[in-house]
Amino acid sequence: MTVEQAFKDVRAQALSGSLLREFYNLLLSEKDPQLLPLIFNEKISPEQNFSKFTERFSSVDPGAKQNDVFLRLKFELSDAALASAVLNRYSDFMLQKHRDETREAVSMRIEAKLDQWRIQVDEMRTKYLAEKERRLLTLEEAAAVAASINQQRPLYDAERVSVGAQPPLYMMGEKALRSEITQLKGRAQRGEDAYIAGLPELLWKIKTVEETQIAWNRVKYIQLDQSAIVPLSPIKPRKLLVLAL
Repeated sequence: MTVEQAFKDVRAQALSGSLLREFYNLLLSEKDPQLLPLIFNEKISPEQNFSKFTERFSSVDPGAKQNDVFLRLKFELSDAALASAVLNRYSDFMLQKHRDETREAVSMRIEAKLDQWRIQVDEMRTKYLAEKERRLLTLEEAAAVAASINQQRPLYDAERVSVGAQPPLYMMGEKALRSEITQLKGRAQRGEDAYIAGLPELLWKIKTVEETQIAWNRVKYIQLDQSAIVPLSPIKPRKLLVLAL
């Protein structure tokens, strides 16, 4: 993922109305005697309270089409120090939420890929066992035919078989047929996976992914350039406007 794509995801998270509502509900549940009267009014509805709360937030955003990966958030309250504390908490809340969702998304992708590979393994084994069983039945029939005509050794050699011709299987002779049957049945003790083309490599890939641990503490999601601070000069009231009025 490019820096721009990563920031686009975080920007969407930071400006998400559902995340802001979740954060607002968290603040209400804490019932802070200092903060609660500033963000909740019993005389209006919960939706109106939340709407007023969101109006206190503002952002300076370069926009999704810009290459600048920078977003500034502001939060206004009559208590500036409390406002900065709330904004810093929201920043931490948003980043933690993003981290959790990222980890969950990555885990789901990995598990989905592993499930896909495991299904592929089952299909390869099923196909192999079916072909093996079919081969055993064919060899058993050919061996029975060879035994019925007392054909113990091969009836042909390479010089007597024309190119491209496939002689009847019983012509291999009962001894060779029984030997191949024994070898096929003995694969179960030796490990049948090694005889399935491509399966050992796929099993190694599954084992490697299952044993791989992501060092999440080294994964960088976003850099917080500066925590919220109380402005040096008041935003409100606007003294010149008051004087003019």
